[in-house]
Amino acid sequence: MSRPTRRCASSPPFYLSDWLTKLSTYKTSTPSLRRLSFEQRPQMAVSQTQEAARESSGTLLSYQSFNQDSNSTILFIHGAFVDSNDWDLVVPYVLDYHLLLLDCPGHGRSSHIPFSIEASAKHIAHLIEAKAISGQAHVVGHSLGASIAVCLAANYPHVVRSLFVSGYSATPVSSAPLLPYLL
Repeated sequence: MSRPTRRCASSPPFYLSDWLTKLSTYKTSTPSLRRLSFEQRPQMAVSQTQEAARESSGTLLSYQSFNQDSNSTILFIHGAFVDSNDWDLVVPYVLDYHLLLLDCPGHGRSSHIPFSIEASAKHIAHLIEAKAISGQAHVVGHSLGASIAVCLAANYPHVVRSLFVSGYSATPVSSAPLLPYLL
């Protein structure tokens, strides 16, 4: 049975089921998979940097980049109230790819600006165009990051190679009356 995937000829296939199978082998006693500090990460990665992209509007988007010499990029978008470090346990399993782990606007080291999913998607699209291999990325989003990822794929399909979301609700954010008090 073949697995459908959308990919460029030069990129290795990205099968989420293979990735999840690798993650399922995680043992809590494995010391190499503990939360890694920024200083410990270079031991795992071929190359790694922490940078910030400033747009003409003055918005600063902080991100970490691993393995810039790879053929394909995976961008990880975290959920609410956390930052790019939320993906620490995932990084060791996908080191064959160029990884972009960003702090969404209003989170971590990024600019704390009025939040909207649409504005976040726009800033992330600019980051992908500027920093991802061939200006495209496989996009992984969790919770709030999943909502941003769906908006990104809908409004900027030219930067999204594939999309994987977890913890996503199809309910429009506008119907969440308490959201302004949370963000």
